[in-house]
Amino acid sequence: MATNPDAGFRSERLTHDDRENVHTYFKVCPWSPDGEKLLYFSYAPGADRGEVRVMNADGGEPRVLGETPAFTLHSGADQMWADAGRKVVWSAEAGEPEITVHDLASGGEVRFPGQVIPYCGPLDTQLLDIASPDYDERGEITSEDLPGIYLLNLDGTGRRCLAMLDDLLDANPKGDAMRTSRLEFRLGAEFRPDHEKVVLFLVTRESVLVRDYYLCNLDGSELEFLGALGMHIIYHPNCREIISLAKSGMTPLGMLADHVGAKPHRALYSRLASYDTVTREMRFLSEHRVMGSGGHPAPSPDGRFIVLDYYPAPGRAGILLYDTKQDTMRELASFQMQERRAGLSAPDEFARRGKMNPHPVFSPDGSKVLYNSDETGTTQLYQIHLPPSL
Repeated sequence: MATNPDAGFRSERLTHDDRENVHTYFKVCPWSPDGEKLLYFSYAPGADRGEVRVMNADGGEPRVLGETPAFTLHSGADQMWADAGRKVVWSAEAGEPEITVHDLASGGEVRFPGQVIPYCGPLDTQLLDIASPDYDERGEITSEDLPGIYLLNLDGTGRRCLAMLDDLLDANPKGDAMRTSRLEFRLGAEFRPDHEKVVLFLVTRESVLVRDYYLCNLDGSELEFLGALGMHIIYHPNCREIISLAKSGMTPLGMLADHVGAKPHRALYSRLASYDTVTREMRFLSEHRVMGSGGHPAPSPDGRFIVLDYYPAPGRAGILLYDTKQDTMRELASFQMQERRAGLSAPDEFARRGKMNPHPVFSPDGSKVLYNSDETGTTQLYQIHLPPSL
């Protein structure tokens, strides 16, 4: 691990089982709301199952909450804190998708059909469920459940629709062209930090992924189109701005052409940007060019700093820290990603292709940055201690 000791940054490894990979996701925030525990997914190389685990934030022996198939490439079981840290929610897929809500105090669980959206945590007393479209060989949607995004109570009751796929296409200026272009759609959503609104995603793929974003109330009303804000977005703690990594020179409406028509623009770099949901204006925060396909941004609790991952060279990953007051970008850490063996399970195969994502995220008190690193050969959790003088 290469860190910057002159700036007072110190890296610490938190998980130590090199027989297994672990994973966390930056929007989920692995820290419990009080900052005392960490939540993550663990799976052995080549295994088709893994475990949802929780451990003390300073390390130690983890507690296994449940076992589940390792069925997603990015986020394992999509594990998330809920109900002020009293419960943990995760997804499983054994035939039919299923959501588990685990009570940490009693150990009791509630299970019900559904697939929790991996980007929507931390949760309060509700979760976001998705009915993804399925396609036949002709490209026709075959899903029995109409594709859409739904709101659910933590006990599985009160399922209500926020928006259907058709609603999103109706609100999109390019919606008619997208309907006839034979694009395949993916859906997603996340809560605003105050849980008073929901951001909805409509994702398509031609030669690159294109994401359009929408905003609506918790009852699905006032659905509005925001645009293509960038590959990876996250709300600022002020609940007004959306932080993203955007292609230089692009505007939210200008990126709509990526869905249909001209070949998508494959930029070699992105820049840190902020979209104001009130004024509908996007501005670039930094001139720094973020190279590669990473760039998962996460703001500090007070909003002053933004941390993000990037890939400065083939086989290397790094962590950057942007200071919004000083307008400075500095590298916190970098490491050489490890070569992977052939014949791995789906999550490992994703990592073997050089797509291991560090997904850095701040602790609730803003004093540390947690991230994934595979410098030892398997992916483990590390944290960087930030100096008080920063």
